[in-house]
Amino acid sequence: MYLAPNFQGNQPITWWGRVPVYLTTILTAILAGGIVLMAVAGAMQVNVGPLAFTPEGFLRGFVWQPLTYPLLNDLSFFTPFLLWCFYAWGVEIEKYLGRPRYFVLFLVLVLLPPVLCLAGYGLKIAPWDAHAAGTYEIAAGLLIGFATLYPGIEYFGWVPLKWFAFACVAAGSLMDLAQRNFWPLVVLWGECLAAWGYIRWLQHGGEVRWPAWSRLFRRRPKLRVLPDPDIAHADAVASEVDDILEKISRTGMASLSAEERRRLEHARSKILRREGQ
Repeated sequence: MYLAPNFQGNQPITWWGRVPVYLTTILTAILAGGIVLMAVAGAMQVNVGPLAFTPEGFLRGFVWQPLTYPLLNDLSFFTPFLLWCFYAWGVEIEKYLGRPRYFVLFLVLVLLPPVLCLAGYGLKIAPWDAHAAGTYEIAAGLLIGFATLYPGIEYFGWVPLKWFAFACVAAGSLMDLAQRNFWPLVVLWGECLAAWGYIRWLQHGGEVRWPAWSRLFRRRPKLRVLPDPDIAHADAVASEVDDILEKISRTGMASLSAEERRRLEHARSKILRREGQ
């Protein structure tokens, strides 16, 4: 089963003037706030180390680190370009997959580096200073996810997206190798493989099923016993016959109208049929 565009959840959350606001727009704004935070912290000489993810810090109780480390991007000339890539690639994936499935992809890309660091720390195969900080690897995963969805579209008018993505990941890998940053290289390729695997899983019929949390807050309908229609009808007929018999006892049989005589005869016939059964 091939993954088709999801038209549920691929519309903007809201509009800001004429600008559509997607989930990626909000996430990009949060990352931009992280850049401002880094600049202010640097100017005030405030230590932002507790916001980066480290296995030792997380195990000591800094449980917020898996969610705060993407905010800590190094400030350079290329940092705004990184945010632009994050938005451009992320919003295209969101519009194709729909917001729920895109949100799962984003969570996978955010949580995978801390998981790899914890696993490497526990197995004693990661370096002592293994940590996670910044959005570089997450953006790389989004690029691979985008290229998996649209491998043949041309970037810059002539480069197929799949080859552009391969060149970007290869360049990043060579830079890590040149600087002997082997653990960031593991994280980079882990993010790329996770994004590729998730998209391919969806393309082969996989589906994300969210728990029906709304059922927990849904008011249960009040149950009531409804009377049997046959019994209710029989009670109504019996009440009507009683009224006719009471009239006969007061004023005699001659006082009955033709309609009352017909109803009395009809009730008598039903009683005889019931006794005959």
